[in-house]
Amino acid sequence: MKSRLITLFVLITLIFPIGAIATGARAAGTGVEIPVVSIPEIQGAGHLSPYRGQTVTTEGVVTGVAFDGFFVQDPVGDGNADTSDGMWVFMGNFCNGCPAVGDHVQLTDRVDEFIPGGAGTGNLSTTDMAFPNLTALSSGNPLPAPVVIGRSGRIAPNVVTISEDELPVNLQDDPGVFNPDEDGIDFYESLEGMLVTVEDAVAVSAVRAFGNFSSELFVLPNNGHPQVIQCDCSESAADEFLGNELLYYPKIFLRVDPASCLRMFYLANTDELDDLIERSDSLILCDLE
Repeated sequence: MKSRLITLFVLITLIFPIGAIATGARAAGTGVEIPVVSIPEIQGAGHLSPYRGQTVTTEGVVTGVAFDGFFVQDPVGDGNADTSDGMWVFMGNFCNGCPAVGDHVQLTDRVDEFIPGGAGTGNLSTTDMAFPNLTALSSGNPLPAPVVIGRSGRIAPNVVTISEDELPVNLQDDPGVFNPDEDGIDFYESLEGMLVTVEDAVAVSAVRAFGNFSSELFVLPNNGHPQVIQCDCSESAADEFLGNELLYYPKIFLRVDPASCLRMFYLANTDELDDLIERSDSLILCDLE
């Protein structure tokens, strides 16, 4: 079966690296040097930018243009999955002055944490710039490769939204404990503004439209099949595996019944196990003998 891919942005080829800007510019009329930082540095490993409220210069490749702004992404990234390589840039209705997809641009502006609808809504903030000083450095550049969400890429946590030991926390003004491997809310923050691909996506909702310019659709990766269990075959790991209702193995989550888990282990090296694996399409178990 051919793989079906959906490419989108999470609001959530090196051409001109950040290091190519040798010195920072100076803010007009102040004589203060503006720091030059990468988009991953602006995003940081958390819900709030370490540069919020500061004016900085950065650059990247435009990966998408909307009716009121555009997405820009570092073409190389910093190699840290916890820090997003992308960012939203607000330009106002009709996106006057917006660059084109594939343009490599330099941006200078204050870093903001925009909260849709205001802080009273409880919505999470989006790290962005608004109406920046924009310079197009080149055009027609290749886009960064999308991050794959699914079995062949990054597995999104599908049980824990935010760890109970972190609550209560207001992520509008408190970065909290950032753990994209465990908390779903942190996983998608680590991809904010980036180009991603949902692997073998299957729709689980109807399309919901917001006016004439935006809409949303909920999907699951890998045709909605159970996630793969990556199993540590050590005795201590087996005890943990059999004794917990909520299991966590590296970047993999699955809610299970301990009794069922025990039965799965008993099935090792039997024809019944082969049938179980075939029906689940994704279940991988260890032989503990």
